[in-house]
Amino acid sequence: MEKARSRASDLAHGLKTPLTVLTNNAYSLREKGEVEIADELDHLAETMLSHVEHELARARITPSPDQRSGDADVAKIINETVRMLRHTEAGERIAWEIDVAEDFSVPVDPHDFRELAGNLLENACKWAKNRIHVSAVRHNGHSRLMIEDDGPGVAPKRLPDLPRRGVRLDRLKPGSGLGLAIVSEIAAVYDLTLTLENRVEDGFRAEVVFPDAVASQTLFSGQPAAT
Repeated sequence: MEKARSRASDLAHGLKTPLTVLTNNAYSLREKGEVEIADELDHLAETMLSHVEHELARARITPSPDQRSGDADVAKIINETVRMLRHTEAGERIAWEIDVAEDFSVPVDPHDFRELAGNLLENACKWAKNRIHVSAVRHNGHSRLMIEDDGPGVAPKRLPDLPRRGVRLDRLKPGSGLGLAIVSEIAAVYDLTLTLENRVEDGFRAEVVFPDAVASQTLFSGQPAAT
């Protein structure tokens, strides 16, 4: 499994440079007035690069929960990600509200959780007007992570499309349309419940419910769970 993941990663990396050259060639053609050919090359390069980025992200996901390297420190990863986003043009104007206990952890590989939380936070940062609220709570043996923004939300009929690869609701916004698709794939590996919905008071909410901590610790220890 590790060898297959490495090969997929090598293949994807090997394709990225030629695709960059293809994009540069399209720019040169457009400069010479060959707009139609340039547009076609741009479209092909964008489509292929989308596939490459998706496969790279998939190759990095831990194959199954029992193969994770450890549990994710939620507060540490959330704070580090927000610190980076604060330095972006969109992130520096936002009021970030982080409500996560220092000892909060979830049974997900730290790299996978960073990918999951990072994509959800970047998505919120992209659409928020002024505020993003991040919270993590435990209730009835389950852990919940919620990321809420005060942006425009999503047309209700488009909500089911969000986890699909390549879906972009506004092409004027940066991105490849892969972020929520990767979040969905990570959720499937760890049997997480992912809910993407509009808030009643305007804005958007992403909620992730993590599995029972006791069952996950038993799995991680290599011991069979009680039946």
